[in-house]
Amino acid sequence: MKFDLPHSFLLMLIVQTITVIVFFAELKASVENNIQDIAENNARIEAMNSIVQKQQISLARIDVNISHIRKTMDVLVGKTSEQ
Repeated sequence: MKFDLPHSFLLMLIVQTITVIVFFAELKASVENNIQDIAENNARIEAMNSIVQKQQISLARIDVNISHIRKTMDVLVGKTSEQ
């Protein structure tokens, strides 16, 4: 049995094969870029989490200081109104 394939069919297969190879090469490069971007975003998120935790601590300290100032003012106001 002899198969007669037209030259255009073989050319089409070669072009399709090259196209698929190029597509997967670009896909792999895109995936690698996305992996790098995800790693950078994770690092940024970790840095932001650290900053947010520090801000929460600062706000808690400010809240405690304000409550102490209120108590002190209440004591001072109470002493001045008694005089």
